[in-house]
Amino acid sequence: MKRAVVLLLVLAFAFSAPAFANQVLTNAESTDYVTKAPAMLLRGVGNIVLSPLEVIENGYKMTMEGRPIVGTFEGTVRGVYLMLDRAGRGVWDVITFWAPNYNGEPPDRELSFLAAN
Repeated sequence: MKRAVVLLLVLAFAFSAPAFANQVLTNAESTDYVTKAPAMLLRGVGNIVLSPLEVIENGYKMTMEGRPIVGTFEGTVRGVYLMLDRAGRGVWDVITFWAPNYNGEPPDRELSFLAAN
């Protein structure tokens, strides 16, 4: 019974996570400080945590689009660049979340498996 309840909670959280993430991104751009500050902090922590997935996603994508060895190398290099970009923007959001009139700089792109289809 305990396992079933835990499984149900995990599934509920997993299916509500995209809606929650979209709300965090929207709130991080808010002009209301009480709404903006925690959302910007969460956005920064999320970008730091998810940044290594850039290497995996781009390595896979470029391998499928190009030649196997060359595509894997290109995807890995591009993924490392985008990982550092996402992590850097996340660190900057964590450092500056408290600034009243500053909304940070979100990443230029979303990870494809997080984007709304």
